Amino acid sequence: MCGLCGFIYERRPEYDGPRVLQQMADIIRHRGPDDHGYHIDGPVHLGHRRLSIIDLEGGKQPLSNEDGKVTIVYNGEVYNFATLREDLLAKGHVFRTASDTEVLVHLWEEVGTEMPSHLNGMFAFALWDAHKKELFLARDRMGQKPLYWTHNRDGLVFGSELRSLLVHPTVERRLDPLSLGKYMLFDTVPAPGSILQGVHKLEPGTWLLYKDGRTRTSRYWDITFPGKREKVPSFADAKDELYQRMRRAVERRMIADVPLGVFLSGGIDSSAITALMCDLVGPSNVKTFSVGFANSSFDESEHALAVAKHFGTQHFSQRLEANTMMDLLPGIVSRLDEPLADNSLIPTYFLSRFTREHVTVALGGDGGDELCLGYPTFRAHKIARWYGLLPRLVRAGVARLVEALPVSTDNISFDYQAKQFVRGMEYDRMARHFIWIGAV
Repeated sequence: MCGLCGFIYERRPEYDGPRVLQQMADIIRHRGPDDHGYHIDGPVHLGHRRLSIIDLEGGKQPLSNEDGKVTIVYNGEVYNFATLREDLLAKGHVFRTASDTEVLVHLWEEVGTEMPSHLNGMFAFALWDAHKKELFLARDRMGQKPLYWTHNRDGLVFGSELRSLLVHPTVERRLDPLSLGKYMLFDTVPAPGSILQGVHKLEPGTWLLYKDGRTRTSRYWDITFPGKREKVPSFADAKDELYQRMRRAVERRMIADVPLGVFLSGGIDSSAITALMCDLVGPSNVKTFSVGFANSSFDESEHALAVAKHFGTQHFSQRLEANTMMDLLPGIVSRLDEPLADNSLIPTYFLSRFTREHVTVALGGDGGDELCLGYPTFRAHKIARWYGLLPRLVRAGVARLVEALPVSTDNISFDYQAKQFVRGMEYDRMARHFIWIGAV
C-alpha cells in the first residue's frame, strides 16, 4: 500500500504550494512509511508516500521518463508489468529501474489514455505529461485502490484518502445529504460520491483527464455477462477454467521483493488461496495468519489452524479480546475518511497489525462471497419468492412473531436472520438485499 496526493492550480494561489503538498503527503504517511517524494512543475504538484514492494532501491517515486517530461505517482501493483516491459524495450524505450512503476510512464508514451486497459493489476495513479500539459488519473477495474478528487474554481485536488484533500485550503467541508442517505442504506458511501459535497471517488475502471482547466472522465472497463445464447461450459470445463485462473491470479500476486503471507480464516476462499500458494512455493514458505474470538460463534481460528496443519504452513494466530478492541477503536475511527458500518473493521485491523510484524504483503479471500454468491442473503431471495405469495395478514402475523423472538448475541443468529428477512420484505428486490446484509 502506498499513498499519492497532489493538485494543479489554474491561477497562482496565495498559499504555499510546496508546503501544502508536503502536508498532504504527511497525513497519509501510514500508507507508505518507507519513503516519500515530491514533483513540482509550475502549477502541478505531485506527492507520494511509499511502501516498498518491488525494486526496493530503484522504485522511488515520483518517477519520470528519460527526458523528465512524463512523471507519475502510483499506488498498487501491475502484475503483467514484466511482459509490458519486454514489449516497451523492443520498441526502444530505456528503463532505469526494475519497478512496475516505470512501465506506466513508457506505456503512456505509447498509447496515452488507453494505458489502463493494458494493465492487469490493482492501481490508482496520477500522471503529468509536461509535453501535452495533461494530468491523467486512473483507477483499477474493481476499485481496489482508492482515489478521491475534486475540481473547483482553483483547480484539481486529488489523493488516496479524503483526509489528504482536506489539508488543501481550497477544499470545503460540506456534508452531502444525498451521500448520507446512501450510507444509511448501503452501510458505505458508494462511488462516485463521497460524504462531502463536491468531492468524488474516481469510479472503478475509470480514468480522468484534466487539461486547460477542464476535466473529462471515461470508463475503460466494465463487467460483462455472457448472453443467453452463448454456450454454457460443462461443469468439468468450468471447474478446470476456474482453477487455472485462480492459480494464475495467485501466482501474479506473489511477485514481490518482500516477505508474503495470507489471511486464513479456514473458509473456502482463503483456504483455496492458501492451497495454491503452497502448491506454487511449498508450504514451508507460506505464512498464514488468523484471528480468534472468545465467543465460539464468531471464532474461526480452529478452522484456520486445521487448514494450516493440513498444508503444513507456518501459522500465526492471536485472539482479539474486548479490552484490546476498546484500545484499538479510537485509532481506527480517527483514520476513517467516511462513515463505514463494517462489523469486520476492528478484527481486520487487528489481524493486519500483527501480520505486519512478520510480512509486508498478505493475500486474502475477500470478494469470493460476492462473486460466487456465498452470503446467506443470496439464498434469502429464493425464500422471498414464496414468502411474497402469502396473504398480507399472514405476513403481518409472521412479522409480529419474529419481532418477539429473544435476542441472541451469537454471530448471524436465527433471530437476527429472521428479523432482517422480515424487515427487508417491506422493500423492493434491490433494496431488500442491502437491508438483509446491512449492519442495522
